[in-house]
Amino acid sequence: MTLVVVVKCVDGLVLAADSRVTEHRFDDEVPGSHRKVINDTGRKLHSFRAPFEHVGVLSFDYGAISAGFKGEETEIAAQTKRYSVETCIRKFKEPLYNSLKRRITVQEFRDLLFTFLIEYWQRYRDRRLSSSNATNKSALLPELEVKLLVAGFNEGEKEGHVFPIWLTDNNEFWIGGRYRGFSPCSERNELIRSPCGIFCDGAKDFVELVLAAEDPAKSLEKLQGGSTNATVAEIAAIRSRLDIRYVSEPRFFNFFSSADIVTQDAQRLADLLIKGTIAFYGEEGPVGGARRICTINPLTGTKCRKRS
Repeated sequence: MTLVVVVKCVDGLVLAADSRVTEHRFDDEVPGSHRKVINDTGRKLHSFRAPFEHVGVLSFDYGAISAGFKGEETEIAAQTKRYSVETCIRKFKEPLYNSLKRRITVQEFRDLLFTFLIEYWQRYRDRRLSSSNATNKSALLPELEVKLLVAGFNEGEKEGHVFPIWLTDNNEFWIGGRYRGFSPCSERNELIRSPCGIFCDGAKDFVELVLAAEDPAKSLEKLQGGSTNATVAEIAAIRSRLDIRYVSEPRFFNFFSSADIVTQDAQRLADLLIKGTIAFYGEEGPVGGARRICTINPLTGTKCRKRS
């Protein structure tokens, strides 16, 4: 789990995420799942070099396309690393840089990444099926719920674009609002069509408290700790100044409008939302580690920074 934030601004895009990697474990003697923190060095915000510096990718939910792999713990760890989303995107960059020397649209970039992830998962699936003697082959397929956001600018345009990718449920892939099996769908729906706004997904309980509540001050009573309260107070001040309002919840995402938000305010807000979420869940929570923030300018491309 993680918290991802995308802000469409008047002058650019801001993307942010934490770096915690966790694992859900199931115990036959204890009902439910139990989260274990693996490390705080995961990369969930991905930037690209020229000619793709106008695009950024956020990944969240399951961190690997082999999330359902079963076996010895060391074997599971090796498989998870081999088929992690971070590894997939790193492998995606190699042919991308070698085969394309020109700038492409955000939609074209999303489609290339979507196709690559499908093919990568199919190779994993085929290896699993061919190496097993199990009668029920379908039981070997991984449980899958990997979500990504692809955000960026098309050449010559001042308004950013945000596209979702969701890989889920063994044999189904969701893109642009519809299930289309293993093939990219012909309909290319964007996540947001508003000129400006804030998207959040993942572990978003804290975000809903401070941005969706009618009276942000009441949220303070639900939170513990002076540092968290100071964070909430600053978010409330930004929310009031920028007239941030809860608008709707598109599939899987929370969206808040803000007509005049600029990248400087968006960077601070995104950082506060992740910082507050980390404090909200505590040391062993689903969100933690470093806070990585990238700003994408339609003319100059991507600039990233990391805060501990």
